[in-house]
Amino acid sequence: MRSWIAVALFACACHNDVRDSEPATGNDDSGGGDDSSSGDDSSSFADDTSDEDLGCDKLEIKYDGSYPPHVGTQWILQLWCDDALMTLTIIRFTPSDFASLDGNVATFLQAGDGTISMQAGTERVYMDVTVQP
Repeated sequence: MRSWIAVALFACACHNDVRDSEPATGNDDSGGGDDSSSGDDSSSFADDTSDEDLGCDKLEIKYDGSYPPHVGTQWILQLWCDDALMTLTIIRFTPSDFASLDGNVATFLQAGDGTISMQAGTERVYMDVTVQP
């Protein structure tokens, strides 16, 4: 009987500040109940109110393939912002049937003049291309 009393007292003492299991969110909402902001909103993110332009100084399309291209030629297209390769890009052709696209590999489908446009975020650049027959 003595062991049951000891277990019960231990459980009560331990349960004093034990919460039900919650997913770890990194937030501790056990504060004093004051939800007012202290005014100090410090974070590791850059201040987006500055006038500093964080865009590209030099945005360009680079390709790996033969030049001038002929119908059937494939180019591996890459968008570069200064010295950084932009990996999440949107690639479009004008006219739309000027080339096909598989990943970032373009295959030219028709002879003539066309335009490649590549975009990452709000940064966009165009390249005029003349494809030989």
